[in-house]
Order: sequence, then C-alpha cells, then structure tokens
Amino acid sequence: MNLIQLDASNLSLLNKIKSAKTKKVKKILLEKTIGSISKTSKMPCYSYSIPAKNCNIGSILRKVKKSVCYFCYAMKGTYVFPIVKLALEKRLKSLKNPLWHLFLIEWIKITNKTNLFRFFDSGDLQNFKHLVKIVKVVNALPKITFWLPTKEYKLIDKYLEYREFPKNLVVRKSAFLIGQISNFKNVNTSSVNVNEKKSTKFNFQCSAYKTVKIDNKFKVFQSKTLAMAFINKYYSKTINDKSNKKKSSDFIGFCGNCKACWNKNLININYPIH
Repeated sequence: MNLIQLDASNLSLLNKIKSAKTKKVKKILLEKTIGSISKTSKMPCYSYSIPAKNCNIGSILRKVKKSVCYFCYAMKGTYVFPIVKLALEKRLKSLKNPLWHLFLIEWIKITNKTNLFRFFDSGDLQNFKHLVKIVKVVNALPKITFWLPTKEYKLIDKYLEYREFPKNLVVRKSAFLIGQISNFKNVNTSSVNVNEKKSTKFNFQCSAYKTVKIDNKFKVFQSKTLAMAFINKYYSKTINDKSNKKKSSDFIGFCGNCKACWNKNLININYPIH
C-alpha cells in the first residue's frame, strides 16, 4: 500500500469514526488505529504516553546517578505490567501514521472533561515531526490547555526559531539533574528536589506528595510525613487487609485541585523525587 492509498484509507476510517453514533464505537475504532490514551488515576485529566525506554535524552540520563531519569517512575510500577507495556508500544508504533494527530484529536474530544491534557506521563518527544503534530492537536482544541514537559531542548528551540507555541500549550523544559533549576527564554521549566520551602511564581512547589484523597475529597498536609501519618491511621484497616492489595502510597500523590503544571504564569514547578 503506497502513501496515497494509506492516506485514503485513514481518511475513510477517520470519517467513519466522526460519524459513529456512540462514544463506545468511536473508542473501539480509535484504539484499533492509534491505541488508547492514558488515564492516570492521580491526575485530573487524560494524558498520552509511550515507552520511557524510547526517550532520546532520557535513555542517556538513566545511566547518570544524579539525573532525574535515574529514578524514572515510568520504568517501574504499573508501567512494566505486560498489558501496559503493550499499550505503550502500540502508541509508539502509531506515530508513523501520517494522520496520527487527527485521530488523537478525536480521542481527546470524546474523553475531555476537565479541559486539561498532558503529554507525556511516560516517554518524550521522538523527533521534530512529532512535536509539529502535537502543536496541530493543540491548535485544533483551543479550549483545552495542554502541558508538555520535555527534555528534548533542541526540538523546542528549533520550533521557537520559527514561531511561538500556541497560548493553550504549556511547554516545560524539564531539568536533567536533581537539584538543578534553569531559566530559559520563551518557555517554562520544571525541576526536582530544588531546596525551596515556599512556593513562588518562579519556583512553585508541587504539593502532590502532601495531598491525600479522603472519601473522594482532597486534603493538603503541611508535609509528606504528616500526610503519611494520617494515611496509616485513617486507612489502617484497608492497608492491613491483604485482600485489598492497597498500600499507603495509593492514597497520596494526587494533583487534587491543583492545576499549577498547566499555568504559564508559574515559571518553574519543583517536584519531589517520585
């Protein structure tokens, strides 16, 4: 099948998805085409993920002990479950589809509830074409704010040579090393374990690991120690019940009501190692 035939086939499928009468049918068709999208339980929105092992910069940094990627959360936990790994690989392969961005737009349309979306909870930009397609997705959905943390600085700089990013796209250059914080022109940043106690617009402190979910509501404690003490007391029966398979960490690490990562006015977001 040549490129023209492939585009014709994709367009036919895209029209079929758009005209489908139910969201269920649309989801089935979309999943067959470009795979699913991610719903991380502790975030307020859907996101997109691909295998962390395929990060260009990240795969180098994973070998550096003081780097953020050395402790990469997306290389452990649920991300290494066979069914999750298959989903990640399917999304990665789907990037070769010339109309990938149009299918993703449809995915986001039928799942959006909060007007927020994240690229990537696992993985990173693969190349310049990938970034350009993401911008096309963002431009097509102006009411949704997108957050894109990335270590692919050169791709970001290359794009900014030609034009600015859309207003509803918050790009954050993620620090390479723990304790590192940098200032870049025209783009926001994020860091890990920078020693600052108070939040400011120049270094906002992420409170996810002080945020506990209590009966579908969120409470932010003054410290992670206090949050964990509360969890171990309040949820002691649940945690100690082996049939539940629940751990203390299941009740902490939520964004809660915080939307700081999507806020362009907050120059840097500082996260704890997780």
